[in-house]
Amino acid sequence: MATGHDADRPALTLFAAELRAARQHAGLTRDELSAKVNYSSSLIGMIETGRRVPSRDLAERLDEVFGPDRGTFARLETGLRDLPYPASFRPFSAYEAGARSLRLFEHVLVPGLLQTADYAGGIVHTAAHQRRRGRGAGDRAAGSAGSPGPRGPAAAVRAAG
Repeated sequence: MATGHDADRPALTLFAAELRAARQHAGLTRDELSAKVNYSSSLIGMIETGRRVPSRDLAERLDEVFGPDRGTFARLETGLRDLPYPASFRPFSAYEAGARSLRLFEHVLVPGLLQTADYAGGIVHTAAHQRRRGRGAGDRAAGSAGSPGPRGPAAAVRAAG
């Protein structure tokens, strides 16, 4: 079964092949190249095998090492910029690239590491109750008006706070 990124595979494969060829032509090991670009040799290896998508910063540093007049890696990276995102998010990746900072905002749920046991139990209880009633967990915001019972997430937050 094809994944959403299969159509982009040739661009990633091309970047990986160019990086490997340039590194070998320059007679550099992965460790030596990683020292020159200030990225780990592990990341260099993952990019060379097509398991990771390179950042713009890395592409620019590779161009500095292998010949800034060519700009090969920056050009190839431009075609890869949207790869890490699902197709539904790709139109917004340009905004993310231009952002000075990124913040997580969840209007309904508390991120996992900050959850108390009571809060997590309330979430699970609410989701299970909604499934039994024939609604998906995302159909109605947990803890909103009309959420089932006193063990909903709002009650768990009150009990924990």
